Amino acid sequence: MRELTCIGCPIGCALRVEVKGEEITVSGNTCPRGEKYARAEVTNPVRTLTSTVALEGGSIARVPVRTRGEVPKGKLFD
Repeated sequence: MRELTCIGCPIGCALRVEVKGEEITVSGNTCPRGEKYARAEVTNPVRTLTSTVALEGGSIARVPVRTRGEVPKGKLFD
């Protein structure tokens, strides 16, 4: 069993996810977004990568950047 905190809405439900073979059971969610988030997190977790980039010769030293879309969690450091 995995315990997650849902990030689908501001409530932040405490989710419990059980995976038995192909069957995924989610409990603790108060809306459908929680179940969708939990299922995605245990089968194919993704993240939006944010960072900063140093500038040379600009009026500021650094600018914030982020990926255009979601990146598989296992490839973040690639």
